Amino acid sequence: MKKVTVQYRFENVINPRDNEPGVLFGDKVLVTEEGFGLYQAIKTDNPNVVIVDLDENVTDHLAENPTFLIDLIVSDPGGGSFVQA
Repeated sequence: MKKVTVQYRFENVINPRDNEPGVLFGDKVLVTEEGFGLYQAIKTDNPNVVIVDLDENVTDHLAENPTFLIDLIVSDPGGGSFVQA
């Protein structure tokens, strides 16, 4: 578990105004700006920044399964693999 800056890619553009803090859980990131959401995180060269690529994957794992975050915390909060940007 780690606090990171979340960047969003939409229509192949990352707008810094959309950046927000998030909490990284393995290869997922929890965000809270417009309600809670848990998205696939993409690793960047900066270990304190991840990308949520809305062009490729808009799945909000909390919306689909509200207990997913609890399962993630209990199973392996520091593990997981990343997709490299």
